[in-house]
Amino acid sequence: MLVPHSSSLILLGTLIAVVFLLVLNEYRKYTKNLRRERDYYKTLASVDTLTGVGNRRSLDSRLEEEIDRAIRQKNSLCFALIDVDKFHDVNLRLGHAQADIVLRLLADAIKSSIRKSDHVFRFGGDEFAVVMTNTNITKAQEVAKRIFDAIESDPILFENHISISAGLTEFPNSDFNLVDFRVDHSLLASDTINQASFALLNKAKNGTGIAVHNGT
Repeated sequence: MLVPHSSSLILLGTLIAVVFLLVLNEYRKYTKNLRRERDYYKTLASVDTLTGVGNRRSLDSRLEEEIDRAIRQKNSLCFALIDVDKFHDVNLRLGHAQADIVLRLLADAIKSSIRKSDHVFRFGGDEFAVVMTNTNITKAQEVAKRIFDAIESDPILFENHISISAGLTEFPNSDFNLVDFRVDHSLLASDTINQASFALLNKAKNGTGIAVHNGT
């Protein structure tokens, strides 16, 4: 019976180790690419492709999370709905391609005006939403004013006479009570959105600017 030479065994062991390391390296690259692809599609599902801000789906989940945090930490948050005034006329006047640029510039102006802890979303069409954490209504109005100023200082938006209106609400307010806090937070989020929408609707009747819902 032939016994393999020790050097042959060493060579064989080395080859096995090299092959194992190559396979392990390829597996790591595969799993890394898989995670990257998964994260990409996860981001794609939560981001508005036109403006690069969060979409309506991510707004709903984020607002519920922040409401839950506000209740647990006994803080307040504010929510804003921002609407482009007469956007239908803007579309007709500039065309859809230029109107899309307007929406992107608006998103940039809003992002540049809020804190890192706040979140901006495209609510739909020509509407944007902002979730302002650990903020009262007075500070939220200051943020809204910064957004208005940022839009007025943008040369393209200014030259094309782009203006906005905003509806603000604070959570919690007198429309909510402690019993409400025990219900599904998605309902609280929906009520918060409706309050800001109602404030925005009332402001639309009276001209552009900032409207506040403080509770009944």
